[in-house]
Amino acid sequence: MTEPPDAENFSSDAVRSVTALTLVSRVLGLARDVAMAAVFGGGPVFDAFTLAFRVPNLFRRWFGEGAFSLAVIPALTRVASRQGPAARDRLATALVLFASGVTALIAVVTFCGLTGLVGSGVFAAGRDRLWADYVRILIWYLPLICATAQLSAVLQTAGRFAAAAFVPVVLNLSWLATLAVWLGLAGSRGESATLGGALCCAIVVSGLLQLAVVSGDCFRSRVWIRLPGRTDWGRARRIVAGAPAAVAAVGITQVNVVVDAIFAWWAAPVGAVSALYFGQRLYEFPIGVFALAVGAVIFPAMASREADGDRPGLGRTTADGLRLVAFLGMPAAVGLVLVARPLVTLFFRYGAFSDADAGRTAAVVVALAVGVLPGMLLPILQRAHLAVGATGRCVRFPVIAVVANAVLDGPAAWL
Repeated sequence: MTEPPDAENFSSDAVRSVTALTLVSRVLGLARDVAMAAVFGGGPVFDAFTLAFRVPNLFRRWFGEGAFSLAVIPALTRVASRQGPAARDRLATALVLFASGVTALIAVVTFCGLTGLVGSGVFAAGRDRLWADYVRILIWYLPLICATAQLSAVLQTAGRFAAAAFVPVVLNLSWLATLAVWLGLAGSRGESATLGGALCCAIVVSGLLQLAVVSGDCFRSRVWIRLPGRTDWGRARRIVAGAPAAVAAVGITQVNVVVDAIFAWWAAPVGAVSALYFGQRLYEFPIGVFALAVGAVIFPAMASREADGDRPGLGRTTADGLRLVAFLGMPAAVGLVLVARPLVTLFFRYGAFSDADAGRTAAVVVALAVGVLPGMLLPILQRAHLAVGATGRCVRFPVIAVVANAVLDGPAAWL
């Protein structure tokens, strides 16, 4: 059996390997976005596709690697250190089954509800109907990626990070392959609702492939699926009961992204949702490559320090993480402000992506760049609080931020 990791697993080698895979994923994601901009531009089809993809992505971040998993990792680490890997595997199985069941139920309810609304004529022809059709496909990605994220959390407690970091690479490769095949066969370079539907199907298929990747790594590392006992289900219920705090602490900030997109959809001109998406992708690049990679490696070490009662060691580990991301975050923020327009032109100003689309996207990048450094420090600070079970502040301030964002979105959308 693979032994649980100790705090020494927060090493430069682990950070480098996760950062390298994350960088590969982000580069592929950027290539994907360049291709999407050239094919669709900032028009209604991509607006509908972008808003539809945010639905499963939001729940993925709640139940998957961004939030629910942060409640799971400390519990699994404690069980593994005190009772051994077999007990951890039984508890993990109970948690994976729970997350898969809840997200599958959400998918079924969403699909049936939207199908009923479409049949009753609530969604008129145009981008509203297109959005509903895309969501009905993409919602099946939700249970797959959430099961993948839960298995990834189990692997992290065993000191294995590569498979979880490789999962987004699978999504981006599937996405790019679909675009390449479509353009090779159809030669279409304009907006295409059919291509959008094909991409939705490819994303669902990539969910199956991502689940296969982490399942294979579980098998290789001898992290087995074990039948949970009554005690394991009891522990799982207690973890789930405490999970909303972690979900609110980390996942509630993702609500801002969806709220922004909804305001842009209803109040701003066509193309605003697309500009917001492309601008956020550039803003998230340094955060995803550096801060989230460091956070993924540092959190099991934090949980291990806390499980051992080593608060000074936890403080040192947290400080190391903060210094590292701050060193990288400050120049990233300044760079985005200084070269926003040239950067957008370099990456996206091709094909159907017009000069007006580039101008809107550059304005989004400049506005978001102010939040790069706080956005990079936040994952480290959140994980430190969650490792010691101090979720109060992590919940309170994100809730305030969401309310403030929603209040400010109203007038901003009409500017």
